[in-house]
Amino acid sequence: MSKRYSWRSYTYLIFALLASLSMVLLDPIAIATNEQVGFLVIIVVIVSALASILLTFITFSTKNEKKWIAVIALVLTIINTGILAFFIWFGANLS
Repeated sequence: MSKRYSWRSYTYLIFALLASLSMVLLDPIAIATNEQVGFLVIIVVIVSALASILLTFITFSTKNEKKWIAVIALVLTIINTGILAFFIWFGANLS
């Protein structure tokens, strides 16, 4: 059986992109809605980041699947996790 991409890789990439776009668009969405939706966007960022981390283990544990989409999503997940960790550290230590 040849290796191919499955729903796991695509779902992983979607969650990684959702977390990235939510972080980038948090400020414009908060400004446009007078910060009424800001908390919801923060929840989306956290949930999609956690789902992305969980999908890392699920996607890379399958043997008969191509890994290029998963590697791209992994890079995005590492960047997102680093940004979230920095802001959690920054908020905890300097507030």
